[in-house]
Amino acid sequence: MAGILGLILAGGQATRFGGGDKSRQLFHGLPLLAHVETRLRPQVDTLTLSANGDPSRFSDFEMAVLADPLHLHKAGPVAGLVAGLTYATTHGFDFVLTAPCDAPLLPSDLTERLSSALHDPHYDCARAASGDQIHPVFALWRTCILEPVLQLSADNVRALWRLQTAIATVDVSFSASPFDPFSDADTPDDLRQLESLSQDR
Repeated sequence: MAGILGLILAGGQATRFGGGDKSRQLFHGLPLLAHVETRLRPQVDTLTLSANGDPSRFSDFEMAVLADPLHLHKAGPVAGLVAGLTYATTHGFDFVLTAPCDAPLLPSDLTERLSSALHDPHYDCARAASGDQIHPVFALWRTCILEPVLQLSADNVRALWRLQTAIATVDVSFSASPFDPFSDADTPDDLRQLESLSQDR
């Protein structure tokens, strides 16, 4: 499969952590972002970060920081996806893999399995699922869908799952045992639970 751009989405406000950068919250002594980076970097050709504000605060991470397009200010993860698809188009990547900054246990075979699903040319997006849940942020997108995504965002589509219902999307099932690898840390309690689950990993 041709070049894959990895895009870590870190544009949230982290209100349930009291504000600031959720990606900087510590998980087993390291920032959440460091764990996600370690898991994703071997799975993609180039890794980037979707975040707004001063990019220099991520200077300790070796990845380009992509700000939301101005016309999609406050459009949430859709704005981050547009920034990633635009970057991928101008840099010759055929696919963008998205993942959030707060899921430190994401699967090491995420890209491999999503890529396999996109060998079927009828699909433009492959997203992860586990148990009875879909995980719209964990997805592999064909770069060629940039224009349809721009049109949908112009129509005020702000959720990734809504984008996925408007394009040809296939779900790829992952095991949720012994725990769900897509578990994220929305609150400090979530973070502590994730640390407890992953003690032996």
